[in-house]
Amino acid sequence: MRWRQRLRLIPFLLLPLACVTALALGWWYGLTALVWGAVAGAGLGLALRGVRWLVRAPPLSLLLGTVGGLVGLGMGALLTPALARLPGNLGVFLPLGVSLFLGLIGGWTALTRQGALLEAFPILERLARAPHFTSLYLLDASALTDGRVSGLAATGLLRGALSVPRFVVDDLRRMAESADPSLRARGRWGLEVLNRLRHAHRASLTVLPGDARGEDRSEDRLVALAQRRKAVLVTADSSVARRAHGRGVQVLNISDLADALKPMVRPGEVLQVRIIQEGERPGQGVGFLDDGTMVVVEQGQRYIDQFVDVVVMRTHHTPTGRILFAQPRETTAKEGHA
Repeated sequence: MRWRQRLRLIPFLLLPLACVTALALGWWYGLTALVWGAVAGAGLGLALRGVRWLVRAPPLSLLLGTVGGLVGLGMGALLTPALARLPGNLGVFLPLGVSLFLGLIGGWTALTRQGALLEAFPILERLARAPHFTSLYLLDASALTDGRVSGLAATGLLRGALSVPRFVVDDLRRMAESADPSLRARGRWGLEVLNRLRHAHRASLTVLPGDARGEDRSEDRLVALAQRRKAVLVTADSSVARRAHGRGVQVLNISDLADALKPMVRPGEVLQVRIIQEGERPGQGVGFLDDGTMVVVEQGQRYIDQFVDVVVMRTHHTPTGRILFAQPRETTAKEGHA
């Protein structure tokens, strides 16, 4: 049974435990069962919420929350001898309450200050990247220059540690200093995305100092490094994705993911598109949807720089995305009447 399935059994174990604890404390200290029933119910509710969070939380958050909670409980244990000297029931319940409160504060602080803790204690991230504990996502230059990986990380879908090899950062810096304006802009944008990921609230990123030996090309070094570390390779380059698949490396292709999330367009559906240029064949016009999908409009050349309603005729999928082929709506209507 997997650990997430085991956690789901905890609520069924907490209910009898809370009832037995309430009855024992009520009998021992002479308090009414109603008061202890309310206390047990409140504790059970909090425990159920905690279990629900444990099932859904990322592994890195689980590790940091656990460490922070243990630190808080340790501080409470140091205060317990002094608080236990208080008279009556105060000396019994106050140490327990203070320890639980400090444990919650420690766990909450660790969760809300993940970036600062990982910078101060790098060993925590190494523990989080241990085998069978979490996934390690290895980013290449194309994923950073593409830019969409920062939005993907902000959603919290990448449940694991993000890492970038040092030689990829060096490649981006060389691109940013290139004499080619287009290459220079891409390099600077990649470094900007890298900086955003370093300061992201829901993602932690580290630069790996290691390198893959025996490989000359940057792409081959990247695939070898992902293979050795059993990491998920995040890329926007289809050729790198194919090379990684060939070597048994798990790949997250951002372009494929974006294409899969685009709204479905079926033949016969009517769209409005702005024709911006001529197509490859005579009479064709080309436009783009808001998500970047190319629309090739037959007999659309005369509508350049205009918005026109088109009817989708067919869809063609390519390694770089999909292409829609359509005709102007009025042309389709005339053919239908004929």
